[in-house]
Amino acid sequence: MSATGRALVAGYEWRQRFVSPVALFPSAATFTAQIRRTVADAEPLATLTTGNGGVVRVDDTTLDVIVAGATSAGWTAGSVVFDVVRSDGTAQHLGFRVTVPVVMPVTRL
Repeated sequence: MSATGRALVAGYEWRQRFVSPVALFPSAATFTAQIRRTVADAEPLATLTTGNGGVVRVDDTTLDVIVAGATSAGWTAGSVVFDVVRSDGTAQHLGFRVTVPVVMPVTRL
């Protein structure tokens, strides 16, 4: 499944909540998401994990993906893609890919 997320404003925190109708996010699980400009790019722009606070398990059916403002500060306008996989030894792709528009802020502090 592919989806389009709400716009990420470069240099500002972006957060998206994912809610599953079934329990996909057990308490012992860890998750990883790599953000790339295109799926074909060899190097990710960022790697988000449960360990670095970029993927946060809220409960068995809810997961938050968070991009810190410092992470996206150097990004240019366009779009990025990511998906989420379980990374605790259980090889499980969560079954979705998200395209997120990246926009430049008008106000830059």
